[in-house]
Amino acid sequence: MITITDIDRQQLLKNGQEAKAVKNFDPRPVLKLFAPWSNMTWLISEMSPDDNNVLFGLADLGNGAPEVGVILLSDLSSMEGPGGLNVEADRFFTPTATLNQYASEASLAGKIIL
Repeated sequence: MITITDIDRQQLLKNGQEAKAVKNFDPRPVLKLFAPWSNMTWLISEMSPDDNNVLFGLADLGNGAPEVGVILLSDLSSMEGPGGLNVEADRFFTPTATLNQYASEASLAGKIIL
């Protein structure tokens, strides 16, 4: 189970609501999620106010082609690594750019650059 703090959930929902209302909305990511057994990383900027299972962000699955798009919380929560490891939130992540800025850098580098 991925732990999302109440503060982060509120910001993700606020961003999700604003994304519905504002064309080309480009917030900073709220969460960095990672799989401790691999190099998979997700920067999450929004949660759908209509369906809290639907997230939006930048996914880097370690294949050299990071993508921006929809990410299902249930998919992330069901991932399990060796020894029962789960996807975790990086409690120390502080975004320094907008999601699209991270995506542009990741596209050039083939991975998320933090």
